[in-house]
Amino acid sequence: MTIIKTMDSTTTRTTYCYSYHRISTRNQLKGGGIKRQIEDSTRFCESQNWMMDTTFKLTDIGTSAYHGKNLDDRAALGSFLKAADDGLVKRPAVLLVESLDRLSRANIMDALELFIRILNAGISICTYHDRMIYSKESIQANFGPLLISITIMCRAHEESDIKSRRLKKSWLQMRERIKNGGLGHSSIYPEWISIDSGKPEIIESKANIIRQVFDLCVNHNMSYLHILAHREHLFCSTVNAHSGLA
Repeated sequence: MTIIKTMDSTTTRTTYCYSYHRISTRNQLKGGGIKRQIEDSTRFCESQNWMMDTTFKLTDIGTSAYHGKNLDDRAALGSFLKAADDGLVKRPAVLLVESLDRLSRANIMDALELFIRILNAGISICTYHDRMIYSKESIQANFGPLLISITIMCRAHEESDIKSRRLKKSWLQMRERIKNGGLGHSSIYPEWISIDSGKPEIIESKANIIRQVFDLCVNHNMSYLHILAHREHLFCSTVNAHSGLA
């Protein structure tokens, strides 16, 4: 809460907190990244006596901040910013994040544009990892924290850029390896292909299921739900054929 002193009295104004959480890949769910962010932000919000507003779904899972995908209208952050522009976010407001790289890992010009856009909307940004609070008023009074934020965002972009270039290089090397008869990463092969022998080989028992699904969909005009209704028949027939009982 914010205490406002006047000549006649002292009043208390509620500060509304909007906690944003993001992880880049769904695999990070296994590490509890979202759970940790929610728990840490809740504790910090309570320590500041802010009112947590959960009106908006502020969680982006498997959403890249390097490519700015979290700013799309269908993403949580993008939807929140649109709501702020439409006057649907209560003020005074604080957007609470673990660190600035949760908001953006884009190049500094795009990241800084987002940073300023949020502040100009009358929403403060608080990073509970380093306990920094940025607001339009505080930046205008002292631009030192702005320089700190620029440094943090530059470093975040550089880390993601290096990772992206390494990943692209790795995929290019794998493509060349496959062209020359080698194997790619095991993750690129579907369940119906085995690489145990050192080369890709179709697992007929599993491939038959895929063929039957496509046949039911394309040639018999069956929906996914209808195909699922036949799953026992598909699996039983495959097992019987594999065991020689058919």
